Amino acid sequence: MIRGVPVQFLWQVLSDKQMSRLHEELTTSLGTLNLVSNNHDYLMVLALIEIVDNIKCVAKGVSRLGKKCTDPVYRNLDHVFDNPIEIDGNWCGWEYKLKKMEKQVKKMKRFAAVTLQLCEELEVLSELENGLKRLQDNNSNQMKLNEFEI
Repeated sequence: MIRGVPVQFLWQVLSDKQMSRLHEELTTSLGTLNLVSNNHDYLMVLALIEIVDNIKCVAKGVSRLGKKCTDPVYRNLDHVFDNPIEIDGNWCGWEYKLKKMEKQVKKMKRFAAVTLQLCEELEVLSELENGLKRLQDNNSNQMKLNEFEI
């Protein structure tokens, strides 16, 4: 998660459907038009700046992870993400088809859900271990300890 935006949603935000939805919301939102600006182009630029800012945060994280890779191509990602417009997108074969990217997004969502479930179950395990330890330390309640172990 980068600045409150899950990484897997960045792919969806950049789709044509989402961009036209964003444009529609900006043009019909009376609150935005009255409080921020009534210039639709300016509002779109603000939204796009926010999206690009989120992508830059992801890119910084990717470049930090790239330094730990064994493949030397990925160790110097800083120069790619510093100015991505000047770098050819196919410099190392980065090209995902739409279906493949959607498949990757689904995998990321499943991985995040499983990781969350694991963390929750680890917390429960920790609570149970602490309870068992307290019961073992307090030998006066031997009956409760036997019930806990069964």
